[in-house]
Amino acid sequence: MPNETEPTTPPSERASDHLQSRMAKLNALTEAGEEAFRINFDRSHLVSEVLAAAEDMEPGQNSDMDVRVAGRLMGFRRQGKLVFADLTDATGKIQLLMQANRLGERFALLDQLDLGDWLGAGGKVIRTKRGEPSVAVESFEVLTKGLRPLPEKWHGLKDVERRHRQRYLDLIVNEEARSVMRARSAAVAFMRSWLTDRGFVEVETPMLQPIPGGALAKPFVTYHEALNMELYLRVAPELYLKRLVVGGMERVFEINRNFRNEGVSVRHNPEFTMLEAYQAFADYSDMATLLEGLVSEAAQHARGSTIVEYQGETLDLTPPYRRARLIDLVAEAGVDVETDLADECARLEVPHDPNWSWGKLLLELYEKKVERNLVQPTFVLDYPKDVSPLARTHRSDDRFTEHLDLVIGGMEVGVAYSELTNPIDQRARFEAQLQEHDDETHALDEDFLQALEYGMPPTGGLGFGIDRFMMLLTDQSSIREVILFPAMRPTDTVPADKAQRDKPGPGREQIPELLVVGTEKVASALVGLAERAGFHVRVAAGPQPPLVGTFEGADEVIVTREPHDVEALRPGNNTYVVICSENQEFAQAVLNTLMSSEAPYLGLMTNKRKTPALMRALRQDGYGDEDLARVHTPVGLEIGSKSPEEIALSILAEIVAFRRG
Repeated sequence: MPNETEPTTPPSERASDHLQSRMAKLNALTEAGEEAFRINFDRSHLVSEVLAAAEDMEPGQNSDMDVRVAGRLMGFRRQGKLVFADLTDATGKIQLLMQANRLGERFALLDQLDLGDWLGAGGKVIRTKRGEPSVAVESFEVLTKGLRPLPEKWHGLKDVERRHRQRYLDLIVNEEARSVMRARSAAVAFMRSWLTDRGFVEVETPMLQPIPGGALAKPFVTYHEALNMELYLRVAPELYLKRLVVGGMERVFEINRNFRNEGVSVRHNPEFTMLEAYQAFADYSDMATLLEGLVSEAAQHARGSTIVEYQGETLDLTPPYRRARLIDLVAEAGVDVETDLADECARLEVPHDPNWSWGKLLLELYEKKVERNLVQPTFVLDYPKDVSPLARTHRSDDRFTEHLDLVIGGMEVGVAYSELTNPIDQRARFEAQLQEHDDETHALDEDFLQALEYGMPPTGGLGFGIDRFMMLLTDQSSIREVILFPAMRPTDTVPADKAQRDKPGPGREQIPELLVVGTEKVASALVGLAERAGFHVRVAAGPQPPLVGTFEGADEVIVTREPHDVEALRPGNNTYVVICSENQEFAQAVLNTLMSSEAPYLGLMTNKRKTPALMRALRQDGYGDEDLARVHTPVGLEIGSKSPEEIALSILAEIVAFRRG
């Protein structure tokens, strides 16, 4: 078995060396008459079954139980004529005891094995003198020869981009990733059976739709050649599910894939999974009760408890959940809801358009000042009518609709409505939306309006975000961790034959990356500005974890507890770094760490008086004028900025000016 410890050579050369070595072993196996890519294997037991059988055995005890196991080789230790190997399948890990006197001539074939190879092995179950359950191997077969080495060092953030781009590697070496996906599968399967047991019928509605409806969102557009028409990937299945209620299907649900042509962030993926359910003769209060039952029991089933830890907070998902009106929550946050809300936005430094409607301003104040602070499960009731076009007008206050959001851990995970069944009111709402003429307003769905005219019974509906719910259940700060193959911007590395074709030219340039280090308010404001300016934004939040929702708009948020952790983010020659941590010692240590990177711009938020001493220290460390020219401190253009948003604007302006030369 070769030693795959990485030598001090470039990664590309190491990969090439490993590939050549493994190809040589593949050839050796072939010459020895071995089939290195077998068509099947007659496995008798899963690893978990072998471990269970060995549970009552004493150390040093042998058994007569013959097993044939199969899995990936994940460990290999040679002691002369004895080899200990770790074999892993989907259910666990078992030790293989491989001895020369048992295997005879085939023992020499072990020299052609590598970590990552798939093996099949037969033998008897034993427990070693040290108490390790094992299989004393009497025969083995190479099932698939791995031609690339597994990652040598895999410490979460160290390879966070690679884990998402190459999820297969993540699943091979990261038990947490496998655990997250198992929990997701268990939760979704439970939700299906839970709803079915309550009389709901699971249905499927079109993903390709002639009119995108059911949510205010920008759709993806495609084209159907045979029909000679544009179609849209659905943004929501709502209008089709309501058609089914009109047709007499009184309880329906769909666990669906939705597509929204919008930003990518730690809470948003353009392709995501939702549960939508509709129940005739119910209202939004009934759906809230249904929703809290579904959430709590799914958590109990998938995680074994309704008490879960999420980003340092203990969440109690046990019903009943708090219910509070949106306007009351905004008032509790210090907003005078009886005065001009545009003035209140200005006073509280909430970005807004003074021409927005009262309801839009109220919603903006809620989203910026309230939502992220709702940690324990809370039903936020009664949204303004002008921001909730598909819900029924509130029965006692016509400024609002019977629309609620379920917020847990500072983020919305579910929504419920008393559905609008009046076709005249619904048409008026749709037509009012059309007056806005924005990317999220869609054409009138006349067929849906016609369906309502045939009569829809009083109905309650709910939508539930599976991906965000799984973030909560598995304590993940990013939605990418709970989606097997999340959307990613293209990597800067391209194959040689594509390099010329994809080389930036007139009208096309490489997407710039902004790396923000810190949890300051300036950092949060900078993320939002840079995302809208077209930057790929990553955040190294450290040394303290950020508040939930702080970096909405970032492509990735990672907690860096030590300054040298930032090295693992691999800032390249198209990365602009801004360090804005309140911990100046941490900030300067990060700057020292990144001086050896290729990043052309290293911005540090600090007091102007400290700049000369900082530059002297860098010179003493051996950095010359060319290196120091990359350091911008205090960071940002002089524009008299005071608020976090203004400081962020000055920083981004300096980056753009630097980038454009």
